[in-house]
Amino acid sequence: MSATRLLVLGVVRMHGRAHGYRVGRELMSWGADAWVVFQRQTRPLLRRPVMILFGMLQPVLYLAPGWLYALSRVNPIAYVVDAERALFAGEWGATAGVGWAVALGLAVVALAIGARATRWSAR
Repeated sequence: MSATRLLVLGVVRMHGRAHGYRVGRELMSWGADAWVVFQRQTRPLLRRPVMILFGMLQPVLYLAPGWLYALSRVNPIAYVVDAERALFAGEWGATAGVGWAVALGLAVVALAIGARATRWSAR
């Protein structure tokens, strides 16, 4: 099946589930399911340590061991998670301000990288 036919199938969207199964079968015939299997195998290996370093699994990160707390402070997302906790608790102090500043800084960096990558791929 050509890419044009697959695109038409996706746009027209025939009735019932059979259409979704057909599109899925075509994608699998192209080998598009290989990345899904890889993601399914590697995601649990990466997700848990990252969640620990973000501070998502401990209700109060300050109760964590010293080395874990120091390592989590290197990660900028930990500040955003702390700000979320503070805002949910109704605190509008410095923790929320630092979290907002870090979130805005990360957004600016991500937009700059995205714009540069888009410009680079257009060449």
